[in-house]
Amino acid sequence: MEKVAIYLRVSTKEQAEDDKFGLPIQKEDCKNFCKNKDYEIFNIYTDEGVSGSLQNRKAMNQLFEDAKSGHFSKMIISKYDRLARDLYLQMWFEKELLIYNIEILSVHEDFAGQDPMKVMMRQMMGMFAQFEKSRISDRLLSGRIHKRGRGGFIGGQEPLGYFSIKGSKKLYINEEKVETVRRAFELRGIGSLTKIAATLNMEGHTTRDNKAFSAMQVKRIYDREALYLGEYEAPPILV
Repeated sequence: MEKVAIYLRVSTKEQAEDDKFGLPIQKEDCKNFCKNKDYEIFNIYTDEGVSGSLQNRKAMNQLFEDAKSGHFSKMIISKYDRLARDLYLQMWFEKELLIYNIEILSVHEDFAGQDPMKVMMRQMMGMFAQFEKSRISDRLLSGRIHKRGRGGFIGGQEPLGYFSIKGSKKLYINEEKVETVRRAFELRGIGSLTKIAATLNMEGHTTRDNKAFSAMQVKRIYDREALYLGEYEAPPILV
């Protein structure tokens, strides 16, 4: 039985939960495809809530490592835009995997192989995916600029120490978490993020979900320092 790898990706946290081609749908499509083709699934690699660039894709990097070791002969994706919404990146992925004799198969697009016509069709799909990515980015940016002009919060999930009311588009101070944020900044510089997280936990501070802090959650507080200082700017858009 031929072994294959399944690769799943969504590009933002919102898509990870809500997209019609979100992770559960992609996974189901790919598993059914493998079952119908009598493929054995070596592993399912999932990049959740990441942009298209390779350095952000931990699962894809692991997939390449396993490809080098010859663990599978095909890579299954739901659609080519799950591989990348950038034509250059899509072509790069294809060429790199071909080095290890690994073919990419799309569940919803039957253009596998090196026939010139099929290669052209894949490249055309890549061009359209890149065009659509640019259109989405433009629409999101326009919406953010409009919200900013009305004084609305445009940064996604509220930072620790704040909450929002649906429809208000404003941030309100969460008094229960103010001291936690203040303490986190007081501890900045005493050591690693892991040490700071351990100190916060030892002192009884908790996250927005009333759970223990991790190093990454401490980093998120520091990453939003501009907002706490009143110097907030919208973050870059990842599609």
